[in-house]
Order: sequence, then C-alpha cells, then structure tokens
Amino acid sequence: MRKNVSTLRRAGVLAVISAALVALVAPGSASATGEDGDFAGAPALSAEAAWAQYELDSKNGRGAELAKLKKSESPANNRTDAATRSRVAAKDKAALAHLEEKKGSFSALGVLTLWWQQQETDFWCGPATVSMITNARGVGMGQDEAARQLGTTVDGTPWSSWGGLGSPVRSVLNSRLNTGWYEVKPLSSWPTGSEIRTYEANLVYNIDRGWHLAGNVYEVKGSQYRLNGHPSDRTIWHWVPMYAYDHSGETTYYADPASGTGNGFQSVAQYNYISSLTIAVAMGERGYIA
Repeated sequence: MRKNVSTLRRAGVLAVISAALVALVAPGSASATGEDGDFAGAPALSAEAAWAQYELDSKNGRGAELAKLKKSESPANNRTDAATRSRVAAKDKAALAHLEEKKGSFSALGVLTLWWQQQETDFWCGPATVSMITNARGVGMGQDEAARQLGTTVDGTPWSSWGGLGSPVRSVLNSRLNTGWYEVKPLSSWPTGSEIRTYEANLVYNIDRGWHLAGNVYEVKGSQYRLNGHPSDRTIWHWVPMYAYDHSGETTYYADPASGTGNGFQSVAQYNYISSLTIAVAMGERGYIA
C-alpha cells in the first residue's frame, strides 16, 4: 500500500529521545517499546565487539576478500573535482576537531527529530530517506516527488550521478533545504580505521548542527557487516537516514524504511541503533551524505 506525507508515523521527539537513551542506559537490550511499537532495534555486536571483529578481519584477510568482492560486483564511481575534495577535506577537519572537543565534555549524546516512513516500493529506500529528512526539516516532499527528482528506477537510487561527479541524494537535499551543507563522503570498499573515525566525527558534527545524514549501505551476501535484522542470504543496497548518535559518535541511530516490508524484513525495527564501525563498513564502496 502506498503512503503519503499525511500518513507518516508520528513517534515524535520524545520517542526518538527515549530510543537514544536506551543505548546510553542499557546498550545490551533488544529493543525499546513505545506507543508506536518497537523503535530501537539493537545490533548483534556491541561497539567493542565490532572493533575486535574488524581488527580480526583486517588481519585474517576477510576484510580484503570483502573489499575485492564489492569492487568486482558493483564498483562505485567516486570521481570528484579538486574544489569538491577541498571542501570535503575542510569539513572533515572541522568535524574531527569538534569530536575531540566533544570527547572532553559530558555531552556524549545528540538527537534530532525524525518521523519514520516505510518505503512505498521495494526500490524506494532512497526516496523514503530523502522524504524523512526533508519532512524533519519542515520542507518535506512525498516519496513520489523524491523518486522523480532522484531519478530512482527499479534498480533503486544511484550512489553517484552518471560519470561519477555528484550525487542525486546530495543534490536533492541541498536543493530542497536551500543549502550547500551536504557533501558526498565516499568510503573505501574496506574502510580504514581513519575513515571510520572520520565518519563518527561527521555524524557528531552534523547532528550537533541540526543536519541529518543519509547513508548508502552495500551489504554483501553472507557478511555480518549489515544493518539490524537485514537478511544475510542476499546482497543488499539500501539508503537510510541517520538522526542521532551516542557514546561520542561510536553508536549511530538510523531509521530503516524497509521495516515491515516483508521478504525477510518483517522483523526489522523502524528505529535502530548500531555501532558506527559496523554501519561504516556496511557503507564501504558507497558512503554517506553529510
């Protein structure tokens, strides 16, 4: 059944804040339940366990195997110009400095309002992500309009524009929100520790300044680096909006538009938290918009 803006789930800011506090108080809990149902799907691995697994996979060659598979199966075109690289580098530097300052304070948590939407077709996760972010900013667009502007097809919403210069999601968000804030942040097929820390920094930096992020995950069949509850019997490309962080960026909160869509996604929660390392590795060979 198709949905429009008038049928958005209104969990509201209190539910979102409550979901974030679940990880702060009880990170091992399976879910938090509010009036709108489950809204805090929990990860399989804690941040500490995820880092231990990442270091092991980096040493035993599994990370290299995953990277090779991603590059051979669906390589990203991340060609950029010098001006874009300069802007991204400057923003990354500011984000890393902000994170260092943040770690010296008592404020380890940041939350933005976001109202979950279910994607209206199997391939409209990109339009749903853009619709959620723009609606949270008060200048929303329906998924059908977002799909037209993004150029979404039955193959989904592309990570990069034709030729590799630019991103449809970045372009539509900047246009709709009347800003130049958003940049494309590509990640290596097996993200380095530095890239993961930079993602954590950008997560904190954006949320603290009132900007949601959009992440494009590339989940390889059989890999454990995937979003909460996603089936592992297939390779999945998927867009999600990020709306909060905890533990100074080591935990990412996102809404999953695939929740309840069937075909293996029945148990996926609407709102989720996950180690930032896990989602960063899942975004490898794609990236995020921040």
